[in-house]
Amino acid sequence: MKKLVLSFLLLSGCSAPTVPLWFQPNKPHVSSLSQDLDCQVEAAQTVPVSNQTYSTPSYVTPTQVYCNPATNSCTGYGGQVIGGQTNTVDVNSGLRARVIRQCMAKKGWQLVVLPNCSTENYSEYLKAPEKYQIPKRTTSNSCAILDPKSKNWVIFTPS
Repeated sequence: MKKLVLSFLLLSGCSAPTVPLWFQPNKPHVSSLSQDLDCQVEAAQTVPVSNQTYSTPSYVTPTQVYCNPATNSCTGYGGQVIGGQTNTVDVNSGLRARVIRQCMAKKGWQLVVLPNCSTENYSEYLKAPEKYQIPKRTTSNSCAILDPKSKNWVIFTPS
């Protein structure tokens, strides 16, 4: 049964969740947090929220009445409203995200999107977490670990 579920998951194209983290060689990720906040404030001031509201089209299903002469009763069907939802979107959110990335790049940070680490990598990390607090580089084998003590993300690159 486990093989069947695993095969289904592999065939369905699901993948491990990813974690976006700021990376700068020889700096711990946690040191990016205050600079990220500064950049978020700058972006919010430069590119304010611009909410746009729109509605989806709507229609009413046709109504029909069915009568049963044997019971001398009638039942109506239909008349439901489909669609017509109202949505609000911040049309500036994409530009604001680009301003944040540009601001962080000026401070030397690069946004990397890493998969969550495997159980094996997590076990290796727990043996010597201090060894991985300050990443020197990222590679195709790098992944993200949520440190159980500090509750901060760590970029883990296997040795």
